[in-house]
Amino acid sequence: DGLLDGHTIAAETLDLGSYNALLHSPVDPGRAVSVAETFAALRRPSATDPVEVERLRCLRQLRSALGRHADVPGQFILTDGDLAELTRRAPEGKEDLPLSKAKRKLYGDAIISCLTEL
Repeated sequence: DGLLDGHTIAAETLDLGSYNALLHSPVDPGRAVSVAETFAALRRPSATDPVEVERLRCLRQLRSALGRHADVPGQFILTDGDLAELTRRAPEGKEDLPLSKAKRKLYGDAIISCLTEL
């Protein structure tokens, strides 16, 4: 084992190779790419459904307003995945919202109001 600033480095770590070899080793993004593609698809409304496009527009405006009010980024209030799910489902009541109990309590009325105004 070697020492670095008083910490022991395990032999398994040293067996990984040199820093340079690790830096230039091939990387298989695999699942990370598929997850990123999935979330990118969730962010896009159905181009053929104008109702979904309008729901998403309304929900994005609401998310921005709620974020400004709470002094946090809107994505902390409702994620892109939340918006996509709400856009597709168009829940009719607060209890139908595909959100956590806390989010339903805090933002449910505003979300339902936004969706029913359309």
